[in-house]
Amino acid sequence: MLIKTTLFKFSFIITLLALWSCSGGGSRHENEQVSETPAVQSETATAAKSYYITSSENVSLAEITGSGGELTIITQTGTLFGVMKSEDKRKYYDQNDQFRYAVKFKDDAFKLRNANEELIWKVKIKDGKIKIANNEEMTGAYEIHRYDDGRIKLKQNDNEISAIRYEQGAPRVEVQGKYFLRNFADSYAPGVLLIPEIGEVEKFIICAELAVQGK
Repeated sequence: MLIKTTLFKFSFIITLLALWSCSGGGSRHENEQVSETPAVQSETATAAKSYYITSSENVSLAEITGSGGELTIITQTGTLFGVMKSEDKRKYYDQNDQFRYAVKFKDDAFKLRNANEELIWKVKIKDGKIKIANNEEMTGAYEIHRYDDGRIKLKQNDNEISAIRYEQGAPRVEVQGKYFLRNFADSYAPGVLLIPEIGEVEKFIICAELAVQGK
């Protein structure tokens, strides 16, 4: 009788240990869920940045969103989706998934090309200014100079073509009463909008590329 009682107590203890072990399994699962938190924080850290260009009537002309290697440019004529195809090339597609533009990166410059991969504009960033030309040799290039006092000047062949002044730290920058930019802090983008030869959509693509490069 004593042996049976002892065996019963031993069996009861084993059962309790088994139940406690199952409960501990649930705790490990909870700990795994907690360990995922840093990954979520990492995604938040790389959240998309947005840039806006509007008209004097506050009508949206371009809304630019950049996240990782992707860029989205919403204009009045449609939407362009920029996707990195390699480390040095981004391709832009329209909402019908048609290839429209390409941007090729090289050192301190990038080239905007059309759907036939032909050069439209070459942009060179160097020595506190950017140069923009429609040829590889940069002949007749436009130069955009940015100064610490909030001035931006557009020059060509050493001749000043146009200039704007903005208040540093202001929420938006006005370009000759035609364009109003937001979130383009200390950017050359306002100067790009001064160039009359560049098409509207092409201006916005160049502004977007400068913005995501912090230029």
